[in-house]
Amino acid sequence: MAVGKTTALKYLQEHSSKATVSYEENRHVIAEIHDRQLDKNNFGDYVEIQRLFIQNELDRYKKYRNEKCVVMDFGSEEIYFHTLNFPLSKGLNWPVADTLADELNELKEILPKRILYLRASLKTLRRNKENDLTRDRGFFDTYVTTLLPLKEKWFANDHTVDFIGVDNLSSEQLGFAVQEWVEQ
Repeated sequence: MAVGKTTALKYLQEHSSKATVSYEENRHVIAEIHDRQLDKNNFGDYVEIQRLFIQNELDRYKKYRNEKCVVMDFGSEEIYFHTLNFPLSKGLNWPVADTLADELNELKEILPKRILYLRASLKTLRRNKENDLTRDRGFFDTYVTTLLPLKEKWFANDHTVDFIGVDNLSSEQLGFAVQEWVEQ
């Protein structure tokens, strides 16, 4: 959150002929969660919420499965991570992996071959958040204090992940660095 994923994707759209760009699109999922009044702090509701997000990601994959190179803003690896780790970040020991075993196995089938993880300091993340008034980042403080540390460890242990530090990069430099990674 606030690391520069969307900025990098916009750059790719303008400068790369090798990559198809897919922005995260989950407004309809969020609307359904709201309409059904599902509460992520209730286990049964959390399971339903994650089923919606997983199905959304499976549908998104189907849309792009025939493309040679697709760069996604917040992809299946993020949904997989979040499904298993959000409860842990709140100190809840819910049986998510068992309850959603079928859905998580489907999600595993569409995990990307390579993952680019943009890394930024808390100072950079806060600055980016404060400078982007187009988004509601109400979950930001919880994210950076509880989920981000878990996420860093999770992805650091994955051999398919490459890291780019973005603290001292302009938007143009970030976009160029991501384009170079894609073209490799």
